[in-house]
Amino acid sequence: MVEEAKKGVGNDRIYIDDVGSNGPLPVKMEKFTYSVTGNNVKLSWKTIEEINNKGFEVERNSGNGWNKIGFVSADPGKSYSYEDKNLQPGTYQYRLKQIDYNGNYEYHNLKGEVTVLSPKKYSMSQNYPNPFNPVTYINFEVPQAEYVTILIYDISGREVATVFKGYKEAGVHTVEFRSNLASGIYYYKIVAGSFTATKIMTVVK
Repeated sequence: MVEEAKKGVGNDRIYIDDVGSNGPLPVKMEKFTYSVTGNNVKLSWKTIEEINNKGFEVERNSGNGWNKIGFVSADPGKSYSYEDKNLQPGTYQYRLKQIDYNGNYEYHNLKGEVTVLSPKKYSMSQNYPNPFNPVTYINFEVPQAEYVTILIYDISGREVATVFKGYKEAGVHTVEFRSNLASGIYYYKIVAGSFTATKIMTVVK
């Protein structure tokens, strides 16, 4: 089983792998850690022995069963990390499925649950990429369910496009804007309840 070895500050946790075996393990795990920054979870792990290791599938369970979310190839340095980004508020479980070149596999579970909290304030980020053509993305946060509107204006203040109109639950959200606008500088504005913010974006063709 995986036993807790040390508790860090905040959301950081460290666990030591203490799996018994009658023979040599393909991978001997030294530690498996996580940290939470905003709505991103970073998993880090380190091994002290590897035999025939192909890599690790990263799996997540958000309450509806385990799903593969990524793969990390074997590293001669035996140090690994994976970042699970743009998660909604909630609790999550993680595990690693270590696979060797013969198709054998073994699971290493992160003990306990990882909690991603709701945002504490409204915000809207700079679109990315910027400048862009033809697609860009806008992240925004709402601490409670809100009707959200994001509109595009030209430099004269004329509304020229709608990015999003609709309800969003509390959390961090990303919307896509696919532009057919002429090259130039534009403003994009969010309205969510009493919150408003405006930023500049640039279309380059």
